Amino acid sequence: MQDQANFFSRLRQRKVFRIGTMYVVGSWLLLQFGEIMIEIMELPLWIGRALVVILALGFPFVLLLAWVFDASNQGAITANGDSPAENSGKRIDTAIILF
Repeated sequence: MQDQANFFSRLRQRKVFRIGTMYVVGSWLLLQFGEIMIEIMELPLWIGRALVVILALGFPFVLLLAWVFDASNQGAITANGDSPAENSGKRIDTAIILF
């Protein structure tokens, strides 16, 4: 039980929930705009479906990047406390290789 509480406190500390919420709200706004534009421009319906799929597939990647790079007032900080310039992109390289 302690490990689970520690995990959720780390997620809150790294602002993963906040970034996930912002992604969902931004996606919703984009879908609303896309629905209007698809109707006005008389585009095929598959474009709207493709937009939903792309946004849904992007959500886990946004959460992963939110975990790897801690968003702070001083800029992005990696999990071990280094700035991305000091870390020389090793974390992002690992994330790209894994996915």
